[in-house]
Parts: sequence; C-alpha cells; structure tokens
Amino acid sequence: MSERPMNGKVVVVTGGNSGIGLETARVLSALDARVILACRNAEKASVAQADIEASTGHRPEVLALDLASLDAVRASAAGLVERCSHIDVLINNAGTFATSRAETADGFERTLGTNHLGPLLFTALLLPLLRKADQARIIHVSSEAALHSQPDLSDLQMTRSYGRFGFDAYARSKAAQAMASRALASRLEGSAVTVNAVHPGHVATNIWPRHALVWRAVAAMQSWFALTPAQAAPRVVFLATTELDGVSGEFFKDDAPMPLPHELTDENAVQAVWARSLGLVGLDETHFT
Repeated sequence: MSERPMNGKVVVVTGGNSGIGLETARVLSALDARVILACRNAEKASVAQADIEASTGHRPEVLALDLASLDAVRASAAGLVERCSHIDVLINNAGTFATSRAETADGFERTLGTNHLGPLLFTALLLPLLRKADQARIIHVSSEAALHSQPDLSDLQMTRSYGRFGFDAYARSKAAQAMASRALASRLEGSAVTVNAVHPGHVATNIWPRHALVWRAVAAMQSWFALTPAQAAPRVVFLATTELDGVSGEFFKDDAPMPLPHELTDENAVQAVWARSLGLVGLDETHFT
C-alpha cells in the first residue's frame, strides 16, 4: 500500500488537544497537512496548538466544538463551512467515559451523546465539504469495547441500568458508532468519501475517570502494557494517509480490517440503530442522497 501526500490536505481532528488526538494531529501537521483541532476546552486547545507548532513548525487551527450539545455541533460545523472550501479527512477522536449516568443538554445519556450522536451529526453536517475533496476520509477512533456490546433500542438512554462502572455505557456508545459507520458507508458507496473505524490499541490516556477507584486500578494495571498515545497514533494516521482503494465500512485493528460479531453487522440491527440515531439528532435519509 502506498501513502498519499498530505501537504495542504485539510484535516479536522476532534479532541485534538490531548491523548491520541493530539499525537495524531502532531504527525499530520508534520506531514504538512492543514490541521484543525476541534476541541471543547479552549485553554487546552491553545496549549496543544503551541505544543504542535513547537515540535513541527506548523501551527494548527482551533475550532470550538462541544459534542455534548447539538446546537454547539451545528455552530461548529457552520464555522467550518465558512473557513474551508473542502475537508479531506475528518477524524472523530473525541470521547468520554463516565462512571454514573448523566445527560447532555439535549437530554441524551452523556456517553452516548458525546461518543456517538454528537459525532454523527457533526459528520453529517460536514458531508458537503467532504464530498468536495478529491478523496475524503471519515475515521472513527473506536475501541474493542464495541465488540462486547450492542445497543439496546428498548433502553438506548440506559435509564433502567447503567451497568458496570460505566463500561457498559462506553461499550454501547462505541458499538452504536461502529454500526452507524457501516450504515453510512453504504450510503456513501460510489462517492469519493470513505468511512472506517479503528481500534488504536489499548492506550494509556486520560479518558478513565481517576475519581473512581476501579478505574484508577485499571489505569495502574494498564501502565504495565498499554501503548502511549504517541505509539497508538500511527494506527489512526494509517487510515488518513494510506491509499486504501475505496475500502469503507470496516473496523480496523493493527492496520487491517477485522471481523465484527454478528450482533454488530446484522443488517436489520444496523439499519435500526442508524434510523434511531438519525431521528435523535434531527436528520433523515434525504441528508445523505
């Protein structure tokens, strides 16, 4: 597989102020891409911006983005429409993990809203810019946690039970994202836009809630074997920079597509999750034609 040149490519990285997002943005900036850090925390984004400039000589741009608010997502997408003629790569990296149930401004369970619904709306609103690129990529930074769950449409917002220390909510959000990625790929078939998800490895990041004893213990154990964000970032960069001959709708691990369990690929289940997700963010199929 050959690599495509990234000089001048417009790359949007959500959550680019820390962890895998920061290191991915750093690598792509070093490859002369025009990188836009889409972040919720302006102060942290500014620090990341200066850090990347110091290490690469290229200063990324910053865009305010709060995935837990659909209004904020719409405003951020509108801002990109104003400043960009097209987008070559959209990397949906930002995510959250919570040990107890909370809701977004729109009344969604927070993990689902931040990890799946917000990015889904953001991606949909940016499709016109992605379609203007010669060859555009949508990349969802996912997790193998998705393989151990499936969305329960009878209780998508997890009001009956929040599960094991937040893991169930996290896994279900990533499963929903993986299923929606497959559905979106089918709707983009024949276009110059591909969409894939990637498990970057078991990574020591700041996503685990340090106030919870169980996740402090997990983080401590992971420190013995987990990858650093800089070690994991190449898995994401691979999907952004490698010529993949139109590969779309896949879930990547170790730079290759991996099979998913039947629960995440069953066509009826995939379309049901897709339809419910669209309804929650106020979209319908006409947006993708």
